[in-house]
Amino acid sequence: MIRVWTAILFMCLPSLALAQAISVRTGEHSGFTRLVLDVPRTVPWVVKKGEVYSIELQELEAEFDLSGTLARLNSGRILGLAAAKDGTALEVTVNCDCETRSFFVGER
Repeated sequence: MIRVWTAILFMCLPSLALAQAISVRTGEHSGFTRLVLDVPRTVPWVVKKGEVYSIELQELEAEFDLSGTLARLNSGRILGLAAAKDGTALEVTVNCDCETRSFFVGER
């Protein structure tokens, strides 16, 4: 019986995948603010504009590392960064009617 449970446990392990650590970097530039998400591979994403912008990573459960991100911002365009509770999106609170552009850059 123990062998059966062990086999079932190992078959279920892939579905118990841990969240992927995603480093978030920010930077101020003349006329724009840069927000970079260091994803481990190219993943589909969607940027939704609303009262709070939402950067949704698809096919990836993320644990966003936001340490020090707001300390580097001083223009007032980005007021807050927070991970969505389900780990699939980064929520960005802005203080402007901002234009957004998103693109994949490649490996660092």
